[in-house]
Amino acid sequence: MRKVNTRDVFEAMRLIQKSGLKEKLTPVIKEIAEKGTAVVDSGIMGILSVIEVISENRCEQMICEWLAGPLEMDAESVEEMDLEQLADALEALGRENNIRRFFSVLSGLLTRKA
Repeated sequence: MRKVNTRDVFEAMRLIQKSGLKEKLTPVIKEIAEKGTAVVDSGIMGILSVIEVISENRCEQMICEWLAGPLEMDAESVEEMDLEQLADALEALGRENNIRRFFSVLSGLLTRKA
């Protein structure tokens, strides 16, 4: 596994824009940043809302392609991961990249008024 880099961030931003996830992610990211809440503890409804948007917009392939980069595997291998492997990989990705701090910064960007 490699660290998430700037290219990954821009790709993730494009994925969020294409999928319409910003509206669903903003309150979840804000809660994580403001309360220091773990991503998993941010609420099942928030997570389900994100999953709903992803499935509606058929973003699975884009997400698997994005995860393939930092996980250093191809998108098909990401698609075939069992839930435990995926959870472990996402946990390690979050821990090794200090995702909480990133969400804190992102929260400020997403909620800033122009």
